[in-house]
Amino acid sequence: MGVLGPVLLEGRSGALIEPPGALAKALVAALAVLPRTVGGTVGIDVIADELWGDATPRNARAALQTLVSRVRAVTADDLIASHPGGYALAISSSELDLGVAGAADGEGSAVGVDEALALWRGEPALDLGDAPIAQTLAERAGALRLQLLARRAAARDAAGDHTGAADDLAVLMAASPANEDLVARRLRALAASGRRVEAIAEFGAFRERLGEELGVSPASELVELNAELLRADEQPRRGSVRIGVRAAANALIGRDEDIVAIERLLRRRRLVTVLGGGGLGKTRIAQEVAARADDPLVVVVELASIRTDDDVVLALASTLGVREASTSQRLGEARLDVRGRIIARLEEWPALLVLDNCEHVIEGAARWAADLLGSIASLRVLATSRSPLMIGAEQAYPLEALAADVAGPAVELFLERAVAARPAADLPLEAVARLCTRLDGLPLAIELAAARVRSMTVEQIEARLANRFALLAGGDRSSPARQRTLHAVIDWSWALLTPDERLAMARLSWFPDGFGLDAADAVTGSGDALWLLDGLIAQSLLSVAASMGSPAPRYRMLETVREFGQLRLTESGDEAGALAAMDAWAVALSTHALAVVRGPGQIEAFRTLDLEEDNLVAILRRAIADGRAETVYPVFATLAYRWTARSAHSEILAFGDAVLDGTRGSRPGPELAAPATLALTLVSATHLAAGTTTATRGLARLRLLARSGHPMPPWIAATSGFLLALPDVGESLSRLRAMSESDDPDTAVVGSIMMSQFAENEGDPATAREYALRAHELAQRLGDVLVEAVSSMMLAQLASQSGRPLETLRHARQARIGLERLDAEQDLLHVDWMIAGALVAADRLDEARVMLDAMAEDDRTLPDGMTVATIADLGLAEIAHVEGRRAESLAHARHAIAAFHDGRRRGDPWFLIVLAGFAARGALEGWPPDEVRGWAERLRHRVTATARARPGFTDKPVLGTVAIGWGSWAMHQPGLEERGLEMLALGERMSGRQDTPGLNLARLLAAAEARVGAERVAAARDAAAALTTDECAERAHELLATPVPPADAP
Repeated sequence: MGVLGPVLLEGRSGALIEPPGALAKALVAALAVLPRTVGGTVGIDVIADELWGDATPRNARAALQTLVSRVRAVTADDLIASHPGGYALAISSSELDLGVAGAADGEGSAVGVDEALALWRGEPALDLGDAPIAQTLAERAGALRLQLLARRAAARDAAGDHTGAADDLAVLMAASPANEDLVARRLRALAASGRRVEAIAEFGAFRERLGEELGVSPASELVELNAELLRADEQPRRGSVRIGVRAAANALIGRDEDIVAIERLLRRRRLVTVLGGGGLGKTRIAQEVAARADDPLVVVVELASIRTDDDVVLALASTLGVREASTSQRLGEARLDVRGRIIARLEEWPALLVLDNCEHVIEGAARWAADLLGSIASLRVLATSRSPLMIGAEQAYPLEALAADVAGPAVELFLERAVAARPAADLPLEAVARLCTRLDGLPLAIELAAARVRSMTVEQIEARLANRFALLAGGDRSSPARQRTLHAVIDWSWALLTPDERLAMARLSWFPDGFGLDAADAVTGSGDALWLLDGLIAQSLLSVAASMGSPAPRYRMLETVREFGQLRLTESGDEAGALAAMDAWAVALSTHALAVVRGPGQIEAFRTLDLEEDNLVAILRRAIADGRAETVYPVFATLAYRWTARSAHSEILAFGDAVLDGTRGSRPGPELAAPATLALTLVSATHLAAGTTTATRGLARLRLLARSGHPMPPWIAATSGFLLALPDVGESLSRLRAMSESDDPDTAVVGSIMMSQFAENEGDPATAREYALRAHELAQRLGDVLVEAVSSMMLAQLASQSGRPLETLRHARQARIGLERLDAEQDLLHVDWMIAGALVAADRLDEARVMLDAMAEDDRTLPDGMTVATIADLGLAEIAHVEGRRAESLAHARHAIAAFHDGRRRGDPWFLIVLAGFAARGALEGWPPDEVRGWAERLRHRVTATARARPGFTDKPVLGTVAIGWGSWAMHQPGLEERGLEMLALGERMSGRQDTPGLNLARLLAAAEARVGAERVAAARDAAAALTTDECAERAHELLATPVPPADAP
């Protein structure tokens, strides 16, 4: 059957027919659209609401039965099935055009985007009359069509079909005419298809329309794009944001022509791969290209430290600073779409992404490069690898060795590095040229040889190198050239090491991300490894780098040196001993961190964990693969605690099943009970929030472990006990309350902050504040910077939601101090928004404007998915309103709402809060009535749809915010005053948030009193106050589910 056009379904003859009459078609549409899955049952009351709205017949059940009988009389047998309490269509998603099109928008569908778009036979819902289901169908079908068009536009652009992409973008712009991102993408597509003049003309028309309709100018980014089109032959401005681009320690020699050639290719092709064996200097060249790039955003992602294809996404996310949720969020609000966050970070500006060292994760690197190029039209990718990515967009650039003649770059490189090692050394050019030739012109081999000038002549080096090559010449000729030549260079340096230095190099080569002196001491078994490290540094097999946030040096090996060391370790038979030593180091580090992570040593422990994260992850992976639970539990528990603290929940999700598999059958004794309990608690809680079945496995293992009765820190035991009490909310809450009252301060601080979050979600800000204050006091006493910062954020949030700006400023600034110490970038963004909003509410507009103007130019994303720039629109709208700039305030409102054009974000809390605030403001300020009414209706439909999708869960402050905003709007609509007044009172009872424009409760209540009188307002507030918050939520959902008559209804 079909609903993407006139409603059609299978008739008695097997042919598709139209049901008789608009009401019959509406019935079929309701049964097709309303179930969560195609073929699901729709309740009688819901069907009646969607067919008749406010004009429901007195005996709706009988009327519906009659209508169903009429439709059954002309349709195939059993097409409409009766079920207890409702009706259903006996079809699958593959038999419904809407289902087929929806599947095409997901991954793995056999239906292409073009085929899906061809399923539209006209405008859906036009033949449904006045039935409310018409709007639901139209919205869903319209959103789906736009998503498909957006996918096709991106695919066409990536494939070079810029004309087709421009055509699709034109349709998308018609649906969102003020969306500047779509405008920019269309202008680029037009320019790329040779229609630059047309693109410039379209920008002019868009700017004129913004000025006439909204009284504003295009964003600076769009203006800059237009300027680039006008000066197409001019040099673009230099990059402003660079991530992972390293300053060169010395000059890059002999690669000027390669750099120019690669830059020329990048201007013509979107993916360039620098190909070549190890030691050619691919990384150094990529860094130089990145440093010279003019792209506004340049990102270098180093893949050398990762080991599997699945780790590529983690490397991308880590480099880009992507976080999934803030530390102050409730678990249920976590948003874990890492791919979407990576794309959002890279698509804000034209970007150059460098993927360095792809060869060992070639499938993952190729998959992500193709995905990002297909999703982001303005992205260019430069890869370095020993093998091609083998995807359609790739342009390979084979990197050759340096020319080794007397005047060539290989000799120049040797001379420069040798003089740095020993300025007075005698360096005969002919001998140097011969040596460089024997080294095949490989930069790494040349630099290693030049380092030997410290203690040898060039002739001595040449002679020893000849012996080394002769020694290795009898190796496997089928081996790649890198293993026959570069291996020889490293083996020659290896031969110059003492036995202890060789053992140290082989063992330390298993660290993928460098190491400190303490790790070297532990893994080498030496009482003082410093002298061993000095010997390796002298042979250029180890480099020294400053540690981020630590005065202690960090030691690193080149990748090829690490590979050589690992081979030597395997040959020596010492691999098992070395890996056991690394396990012991990791367990000791993790055990110490867990012991101090809740007290004064927390900051230092977190810094150490951040520094060693890649090493610990590598050790964890090996322990999981080998089933070594004694290593898995403490290392994972420590990493997972740190990931939770910085809201990196996707790492826990990625490891959850593997940790459970790797520890299957283990029976932790007393020494492992605490880390095992914490590990299983974090796995279970995180997967429970994400709604995966792994949570069930984790809870079962946790319950079994709890029966052992092994002693452990009280806070770990209590936290796991709270989790095990679920789904009994009453028992869980009782245990949580007992935790908050515990004599053990660690337990009490955890219980207090969790009780605060629970009370806030239940719409009880007074209780939430009491618990947050207790958590803050305990955290200060314990020296727990994390909970102190989180509790300060909670207090700031509660004050902000309750309209107390000065208190908000005090707590938010306290939180900022702790978050800076924790390096919690994402949470700092959230705090800055609270500070800016509080400044606006406190009428300190000049201070707020400085912050908000800077935020408007910020392309980063908050933990809950909102961009910083969109948040800035909320504050700037309020400032414009206060200063009497009505048109500018409305323009900011429209811009903020347009930021949610992606249908996947329209159900998130921020969209509801934004709509509620601007619906209330629009009603009070006389903004265009039809537009504001549209916002209010979208708000009502979104909340109703979310309630149906997630029955049993209600964020009461968010629902209260919706009730306040929608109720304030409804009070200004004929026939809706009574419903609006009740909603306003219900929203107050549920502690609706007041931290966004237009939602100041005192002002809205005063407006209500002016409209209907103080007595009626007082009566409504008294009635709401007599209800529990659960009863208020139920009543608010009932009122929102009731359809609203058309604006022109009598």
